[in-house]
Amino acid sequence: MKQTILRAAFGAAFLALSTDAVLAQRDLHAPRYHLELGLGLGDGEHTTDGSNLDGQTDAGLFRFAFEGVGDAGLGGGLRVEGWSTDDDLFGSPAEATSSSLFAHFTWRHGDAGYVLPLRFGLLINGYVVEDRSTGDDATSGTVGLLGEVAPEFVLAGDDSVQWTAFAAASFGFGSTAIDVDGLGDDFASFTTFFGAELGTRLRLERFDVGVSLVYRTQRMDESDEDNGFVVLGYDAEFAGVLLSLGFAW
Repeated sequence: MKQTILRAAFGAAFLALSTDAVLAQRDLHAPRYHLELGLGLGDGEHTTDGSNLDGQTDAGLFRFAFEGVGDAGLGGGLRVEGWSTDDDLFGSPAEATSSSLFAHFTWRHGDAGYVLPLRFGLLINGYVVEDRSTGDDATSGTVGLLGEVAPEFVLAGDDSVQWTAFAAASFGFGSTAIDVDGLGDDFASFTTFFGAELGTRLRLERFDVGVSLVYRTQRMDESDEDNGFVVLGYDAEFAGVLLSLGFAW
């Protein structure tokens, strides 16, 4: 499923950037302000470099987003998103949680039948792996930049009711500070972020409901050495289905 989401989302984003061809000759209702709440279910996975501390289990995703765009297509927004696994990540009482804040500028281009928002801004991410039996955890905090392209196309409808298809592809990176219980908080590293989403949305004037396939991954490099210790690098991934509800005005 991860490969399917990635191929489809990046393919849709590339198509929107490279051509003005549309799926239907109708004006997409692109609201000036949009508020969205999303809840999802899927799988969370953590893989540690050079270690057998790997695991995969059920996970949940939460999203809250707000965006405002003016008549010239310029604006900005804020998105809070996070996912968390069940407490049996490694076949023992352990869980992983990723939380992100994305504060961005937006430039939105549109034509008959489609709209193409480009977003770029500040990313703040926290990733925690906790041993529930001892209460010890390893926390990675990253500050960096993220860019996203998110085309949406009209499939059918009119000014009051529209059925659309949308995709999103994102890439980010940042500097990471790591705090490990028992080892200290002087470790530093670098983390990259990738995201992809593919879905469909039904717009009913001021309200909309959507369903999408979502993929999120972040990779942290092995940390710098401190007092003879390093923190091993890891890959953390979420793949699942998201249901979203929106309000526009």
